[in-house]
Amino acid sequence: MIKNESYEKNTLGLRVVVCIHFAVYKVCSYCAYSVVTPSGMEGVRCSDQHLNQDTRNLTQSEQQNGQEKHPFQPYCNHPQQQNLVCIKVHKAASTTMAAILERYGWRNNLTLAVPPDRLYGPHILSSSAKFKRHMLRDSNGTFNMITNHVRYNREEMDIVVPNATYMAIIRHPVKHFESGFAYFNVEKVVAKNSTKGEDPITVFMKNPEYFWNKKFYFWFQMKNGQMFDLGVDHEDQTGPTVFEAIQKFDEEFDLIMIADYFDESLILLRKHLCLAWNDIVYIKDNFRASDKKTPIAEEVRRQIEIWNWADMELYNHFNRTFWQKILDYGAEFDKDLQHFRSLLTETRKQCTENDIKRKPGDGHGVMRYVLRQNASEFCKDLLSGDVEYTRMFRERQTKSIG
Repeated sequence: MIKNESYEKNTLGLRVVVCIHFAVYKVCSYCAYSVVTPSGMEGVRCSDQHLNQDTRNLTQSEQQNGQEKHPFQPYCNHPQQQNLVCIKVHKAASTTMAAILERYGWRNNLTLAVPPDRLYGPHILSSSAKFKRHMLRDSNGTFNMITNHVRYNREEMDIVVPNATYMAIIRHPVKHFESGFAYFNVEKVVAKNSTKGEDPITVFMKNPEYFWNKKFYFWFQMKNGQMFDLGVDHEDQTGPTVFEAIQKFDEEFDLIMIADYFDESLILLRKHLCLAWNDIVYIKDNFRASDKKTPIAEEVRRQIEIWNWADMELYNHFNRTFWQKILDYGAEFDKDLQHFRSLLTETRKQCTENDIKRKPGDGHGVMRYVLRQNASEFCKDLLSGDVEYTRMFRERQTKSIG
């Protein structure tokens, strides 16, 4: 294996993390070699915009089972939070999370900070730049929400969305790296320096600095990409700066969720924002086909963790705080999670076929569920995504200005 000096100088930043046990959950992070078992992102998302037959049936079923958790009942009685900023970290289930929040905003007549309409990326403020007001269609306005792709910049965001709740969702760095490697077609860069049959990720990790310096498409996502999205430039990703940034995030963010535990994250989101069950249900969308996922050997996994050492520090810290929030939630958490997953399963049965298909025109192997024939408007709304909601917000806000 070709040695890389960045491995050696960054290993000191890796820490031992205590195992946390909660009910049936067991999460262990060992130094930089933590292995996280995802809760699975199977499920569906619903809209309570229309109290139609699908929802009434669900409610009746719950009543027959003696359950009192009505899908429209908010978690608490205090007013729901109106101003939200969610940092959409690349390749961390953030598209699904954005759609959930945007659907909530759409139903509650909130406003979304959107970019100008354009052919490429009409739902993206920026993939590589920190947020600035000039990126917006209306650069002088204030809004209720920021959910589109853009890097964290608290000072500018506070001006556009005042008094906001700040959230983000992150993912285990090995899964994040593997997902980005496939989605951004990094294997094409590696292919020029490998022989036929070699695993592209293994080849990349033999000398990652060499490939990373080629500045290929979305190269900035292939080393500590999550810290980058949270506003820490690569040249600033040194030990002291990284630890200071993580401490700052701990103070500035109200909730940092974990994509590996997506359903659990939504339970915490529901409590924090005082949402109803139907505010957080979702249909899994834009997920990769199994043949597009690359198994990672243990030695390569360790190399990825060291290469992404700053993301590992970020993940380990907020993995700890995440499970502490679940402990603080109390004994009801497991019951609420069970109830939520039952609601997801039942809704998917009502709305989708037992089939998934590749998304038309997509070269990344992205899949989506197929709606039932003659699906209700309620069911059709479940698969509205980030791109569609951004367009809807832009059109509604244009009309209100005009």
